[in-house]
Amino acid sequence: MISGNNIERNILIDEPSKEDLFHGGGHKKTAIALAKAIECFKDKDRAIGIDGPWGSGKSSVVEIAEAQLKESKGNDSPEYHFFTFDIWKSQGSSFRRSFLEHLLAWAMVSFPKNKSALEEIDKNVRL
Repeated sequence: MISGNNIERNILIDEPSKEDLFHGGGHKKTAIALAKAIECFKDKDRAIGIDGPWGSGKSSVVEIAEAQLKESKGNDSPEYHFFTFDIWKSQGSSFRRSFLEHLLAWAMVSFPKNKSALEEIDKNVRL
């Protein structure tokens, strides 16, 4: 917006939100459904993919669901770990290698007791 000689800019930062900023609460509703689905899978190995166009709120839904699971965690609840891979940041590099490198780096931080085994796997990935 231009007013006189002043120029005002509104800069939008492309980062996921940890809260639903929409009036209808659609992201929060979706995140709650995602958290419930994850809880239903607690005794099984599962992967959940979320598909949608850039900027549609996929990462925000995941962040809200992760917070929901932490909030509702009881003493007997399992601990959930979220690995998020941003394919846009890895454009131009080998997808498979980039994915594995990011996954291993995340796993080393998330599971420090397994660091030496993960470092050995990392060496083989980087060959």
